[in-house]
Amino acid sequence: MSLNRFIFSIKELFSNSADGCLKDNEVNGYYIGPYQRTYKWKSSTINDAVPVLLTDLYDAYLKSASSTRSQQEYFLQYITVKKALIKGEPKFEVIDGQQRLTSLSLLYYALEKFFERENLAANNSGPLVSYARYEDNIFHTITELDETISIPEKMEAQDQYYMLGAFRCFKGFFTLVEEANNLKSFCEYINYNVKIILNKEDEMVSAEEIFSNLNGNKVPLTNAYLVKGLLLTKASRMISSGVEYKRFREIIDERAIMGRTWDEMNAWITRPDISRYFFGPDADGMENLLRLVEKTDRASNKVITTFRSGLKKDEVLRDYDLFNQFHDQVISAQDALECLNEIKHIYKRLKSWHDDPVIYNLLGYMQETSKKHTANIKDLLLKKDTRAAIKHLKDYLYSQLRPAKQIKDLSYIGDKLAVTRILLALSVFPKSEEFNSNKLYRFDFYAYATENWSIEHIFPQNPKSGKLNVQDDKQWLLKKIKKKEADADEELTKKLNQLKENISTATEIDSTYVDWLLAEIGDVNNLGNLALLSGKVNSALSNGFFNTKRKILLRKINTGSFVPKHTLDVFSKMLETKELKDGAGKAIDFDASFVNWSRNDVDVHRSWLVVRLEEILA
Repeated sequence: MSLNRFIFSIKELFSNSADGCLKDNEVNGYYIGPYQRTYKWKSSTINDAVPVLLTDLYDAYLKSASSTRSQQEYFLQYITVKKALIKGEPKFEVIDGQQRLTSLSLLYYALEKFFERENLAANNSGPLVSYARYEDNIFHTITELDETISIPEKMEAQDQYYMLGAFRCFKGFFTLVEEANNLKSFCEYINYNVKIILNKEDEMVSAEEIFSNLNGNKVPLTNAYLVKGLLLTKASRMISSGVEYKRFREIIDERAIMGRTWDEMNAWITRPDISRYFFGPDADGMENLLRLVEKTDRASNKVITTFRSGLKKDEVLRDYDLFNQFHDQVISAQDALECLNEIKHIYKRLKSWHDDPVIYNLLGYMQETSKKHTANIKDLLLKKDTRAAIKHLKDYLYSQLRPAKQIKDLSYIGDKLAVTRILLALSVFPKSEEFNSNKLYRFDFYAYATENWSIEHIFPQNPKSGKLNVQDDKQWLLKKIKKKEADADEELTKKLNQLKENISTATEIDSTYVDWLLAEIGDVNNLGNLALLSGKVNSALSNGFFNTKRKILLRKINTGSFVPKHTLDVFSKMLETKELKDGAGKAIDFDASFVNWSRNDVDVHRSWLVVRLEEILA
């Protein structure tokens, strides 16, 4: 046998014969050093390690009957070892994997004791796995304990408590398998089709140092991290048709390639702007991507169902529900490869949607208005092509925009949600040659979502006893005052004189001095007097008049703030008005002044909004 071989069946792993792992490496067993943790695999809940191992093995065994040769194998995790002389005998000192080796040994001792099956984990000299902390045969001790006591809540030797629980769990499961008349073939499957990868470390390096390195890199356990480990570990062990086995380096290289692809997907989908766009605030992008994968329940089997019914449900693992779903679904290397391919397919579709300006804007509008983020993506994934996806998104857009005849009387008071959705649509789908011909415009949904966008009154609301910013509206105000003075009474004249004095010395004035001016505009909550701005820019505008707001807005744009095209065009009076008409059919247009926002401007803007929404709905 080649010394470069690293994949062994369970029978080969414990075998001293010519084709066995032990004989091949000139050792006579496995040794668990004193620095190792005690045995901790639990057996009482459906998510504990021993029940999971058994149900996974049996599920893989059932699937193997209808699978190709390469799909019939079930891989356990790596076992990391180094050759060492233990009390003068050559052994494999186990650095990582002692929980698996101990569990397999308990499995075979249970098969031997209760079902008269061959015990691969022992030979004439005793168990093939020995422990520094036990002089005697620990497995013989466990079989004796099984005969004499029930498992108490606590035992003095904690590892024996868990070993005894595992031993009885194996006994119970194999009893169900025997009742189903599958025990012989199931045992053969475990012996020959369940594989272990043996990772041999340099004999000159201390086992304690290797153990420390393996267990020192603590990574936070998340659903996405656990699923990545599950899929990459299993998929990298897939053996192609005609290949007898893989070398250890081949498996490592394949896992590295798969890992780079995963990391590429993870780096993109966890970007704050990407994750927020698809899945909403505070979302874990990779975990939500994995939740889009269709997961099928494990096929019902009487043995597994009966076995699980006798176990507890583990509430502690509810935070890892996603990982548990994948673990339940992904049994074989083939399962893992298919699952990885589906994840990559979903990733590519999401990326193509994000890269396409048309779908990007339509989908972003849906995500920001419906808030059913993951459900929306799942619905869209069901569409067979881009055309169907766009139709689905446009249908949603149309459902959110009211017909023109219902728009004219919308107000900030009472219709705030409808107004917000209309103004957002105008910002996301601007009327411009660039947008209509090249479809290149991309709205900044991340800025919209994270900067607390809100409705801005173009002409200010009356702040009652508050202050009004007049920094860039002084000349306009002085003209308005001069015109008002012609018909002012004594009391108003006094207020106007005080107002002129305030204007000359300050950037803010008391709003009570301009009640007459604020009343000129009419209803400031009219749809024609509204636009969208980020909370940061909105607060910077304070409660000022038009020209003051316009100049602050331009300064914000120059320093990098994002302002939607519709809002910028409103404050610049750049909206296309050549087709606008009033109720009598007469052409209407904005006032020529760029420093004032009048009642006429409000009416023209509202008429433009109606026409533009009709175009979007067409």
